[in-house]
Amino acid sequence: MSSLLVRIPKSLTHKQIDVAIECIFAKEMTFERVRQTQNPNRSNARYKLSKPINFEAYKMAFDVYEMLLNKELSNVKLSNYVLAKRVGLVVKSKEDTLKEQAMTVADERRAILVAITRKKKMTANKK
Repeated sequence: MSSLLVRIPKSLTHKQIDVAIECIFAKEMTFERVRQTQNPNRSNARYKLSKPINFEAYKMAFDVYEMLLNKELSNVKLSNYVLAKRVGLVVKSKEDTLKEQAMTVADERRAILVAITRKKKMTANKK
């Protein structure tokens, strides 16, 4: 096994160090070509890059997606309301909304329709 000693001054920025190391590696070693990504440990971001994943939401979304695939294969018509009930989707309204007016059946179905549509969009982006 061969070794390579690299001497880089500390006064350089991370980007300059990366460029210098890449030049050395290009001369001395060969690598497979892969997609270039930036090292997240060297990021200057001062905010969280992502929220924690809500696994229950993704599970529900893919359950909806699976039901839609089964529906297309069996040529059975299912409304979004029936789809939500089969998957077990429960839509809760905010307390302020409930204080202003009682939720009618149409309002409940509209809320379920919006929730199912969001689940469909979530899986459409993750396929």
